[in-house]
Amino acid sequence: RDKERDTVVEKICKPGIGKYENKEILVYGIWGMGGIGKTTLAQLVYHHPKVEQNFPLRCWVYASQKFEVKEIIKNIIESIDRSKCELTQLDTLQGELKKRLTRKKFLIVLDDVWLEVEQKAKWDELSKTLSCGEEGSIVVMTTRSSRTSRMMAKVDELQHELGCLSKDDSWLLFFKFAFAQGRKGDAISVLEPIGREIIEKCSGLPLALKTFGSLMWSKETTRDWEHVKGYEMKKDELIQLWAANGFIPPKEDGEEILNCLVWRSFFQLVDTKNIYANDPYKYKMHDLMHDMALHVMGDDCLVIESTGDKIPNEVFHLSSSCPEFVFSPDDLGNLSSLRSILFFGKRNESRLSQIVNHMYLRCHLLVELPKGLRHMVNLQCLDISYTNALCRLPVGIEELTRLRILSKFPIDKEGGAKIGELGDLDLEGELEIARLENVEGFSEAESANIKCKTNLSVLKLSWTDSYSVRGGYKCDEKEVLEGLEPNPGLKNCECLPPLGRLPNLRVIVLYGLLGLKWFHEDDTNMSGGNPNIFPSLQTLHIGRGSYWRRRRTMAEELKKGLLHCQQGLEKTCLS
Repeated sequence: RDKERDTVVEKICKPGIGKYENKEILVYGIWGMGGIGKTTLAQLVYHHPKVEQNFPLRCWVYASQKFEVKEIIKNIIESIDRSKCELTQLDTLQGELKKRLTRKKFLIVLDDVWLEVEQKAKWDELSKTLSCGEEGSIVVMTTRSSRTSRMMAKVDELQHELGCLSKDDSWLLFFKFAFAQGRKGDAISVLEPIGREIIEKCSGLPLALKTFGSLMWSKETTRDWEHVKGYEMKKDELIQLWAANGFIPPKEDGEEILNCLVWRSFFQLVDTKNIYANDPYKYKMHDLMHDMALHVMGDDCLVIESTGDKIPNEVFHLSSSCPEFVFSPDDLGNLSSLRSILFFGKRNESRLSQIVNHMYLRCHLLVELPKGLRHMVNLQCLDISYTNALCRLPVGIEELTRLRILSKFPIDKEGGAKIGELGDLDLEGELEIARLENVEGFSEAESANIKCKTNLSVLKLSWTDSYSVRGGYKCDEKEVLEGLEPNPGLKNCECLPPLGRLPNLRVIVLYGLLGLKWFHEDDTNMSGGNPNIFPSLQTLHIGRGSYWRRRRTMAEELKKGLLHCQQGLEKTCLS
């Protein structure tokens, strides 16, 4: 930053720089994004020999996000006196500061100023107090906001936008930390190409370069430098976690935020090459970013790996793959900060309901949920996707009014929550309603109020293999389907039911099915011209917006297949 340093020094030490026309003190603004090096540049300027000679009185004050005039004046006095100031009244503090600044030429650095334009009155109050010095006195401020810089510095020639480092400077800074004295391992010449790739991802941000450089110092081999942790995360999983923990508002466009983080290299996009998946893309975090996150999080997150692990009271996020671990009563009483829990492995966790604060619960291979689940009033996301042994949810799910994500709702004839408990829940994302053979008909299915859940994008309906007779009655699947009546906003319909088995079906119209990728396998296994498939079909219409419309060759193949099995097909249309 030598060039930028010299530019700033030259401007603030310029002879005859004076004051603004209204006699207010001059301000020089250094602004730019977080981690770009604003404070570092200000320090280089502050300690420059020419600045030390030009300003007999210099002091440095950290402004902080809460810009309070009284606190800043108090901190300036303490910086000048090098002792604690006990004064508390604003007018007294202003008078004392003026005594120290009057007829003196000074430089004051206000570092990290967070001041909205609407709060200009606060700056005016402070500026009035600081304007008592000799001409040529100046305030150098650093901020992330160009608006704040313009408000305080006023003119373009007294502002400096700090840009990213060049590739050469980025490498020098990264090298300084990654290959510092005492490092062991492979030769620098072997690791340099990998290091060059790393600095590309840092986009010239000094803070990122320093952080990654420090992390790489402890990694000795080429494999360590190249290794990626590798866990692949679904888009919806990430967004649900963020929303449940309050990082983004529930209705926020999480996908846009995720795309931004991918663009900034926090996450890497993984193409699974599987067009039949709900989302063909997954995301993973590079090991460098993962290591930095581990360093930053401290005690906020904990992974339980054995029964003897202790849980700190201040933990926010808890994960366990140890089935033998059981919460103790002391744990339950002290975990007031807990926000999310992830369990992996077969377990029956009956005490979870005693922790009422957490918002995200994810369990794999769970056998049973606690009966008191309804008391977890802050729960926003319940992910039980991989729990095939879980045959029921406890009664009272309807009381979880903040619940937004419920991955699965199994229904049991013998007990547990009935499908009607879904009625008043404002669910979004993906929902699977399982064991539908235990729903008795239209009225009970209708009580789920699925047609009003407009925020659902995926709805899965499933019956068990032996669903024909349960509890002495025959399940009427047609009535259940009519009662459920999914809302028209579902976007991810990918597979149609076996329509070819309907003997009187004459017309198929596919319109707006953006996610539809294939017909049921019974309808596409047409070798030999099975006369029992689509026996009465006369018209096939694939409308605008359909996946099949966009994959025209696939639609033509379907048309040929239908013609092969049913000569009665009179009309096909791709529009």
